[in-house]
Amino acid sequence: MSIAKKEATESRKLLSFKQRVKSRKLPLVDGLSDRRVPWPENIDGFVVAKKELEDFIGNQTLVQAQATAERFIVIADSARSIARGEQVDLNWRLIRYVASEDDSADYQKIMRAMLEAIEQGEEGIMAVWSTTMHMLDFGFECMTSCNRGLIYEDSLERMMQATERRN
Repeated sequence: MSIAKKEATESRKLLSFKQRVKSRKLPLVDGLSDRRVPWPENIDGFVVAKKELEDFIGNQTLVQAQATAERFIVIADSARSIARGEQVDLNWRLIRYVASEDDSADYQKIMRAMLEAIEQGEEGIMAVWSTTMHMLDFGFECMTSCNRGLIYEDSLERMMQATERRN
């Protein structure tokens, strides 16, 4: 094996999404996890049909779509934290809180699909992440590079404030 191939192989190993031993490795495209990973529920790899997702985000006002995008980001990031075993209870509470922020039937349908996928483990979490990334790519081309950590922290703070108000 040539030195270049060996270095490329090593760098791909470092970039791959860490998974438990039982899980299959995700295929890499340009050194990143392939977002088109098959999801048994949907051939596109999303938690709902691609057309349904695009119709959902396309039929919202800009303000609604921005709020939805932030919610999807929080759900995807929280799910990935759960997969890594980080603050599992807190992230599940945050996911349920964010899922309940919009009462519309279409939003609730997608949230149910996302929750069911997360409960099924790492492949489901990857489907949630793929769904979120496609929604951002489709609705907001520039938002895929936004500060997701800040959005997560803002949502966590909102949830904590809502909990304090109830008590």
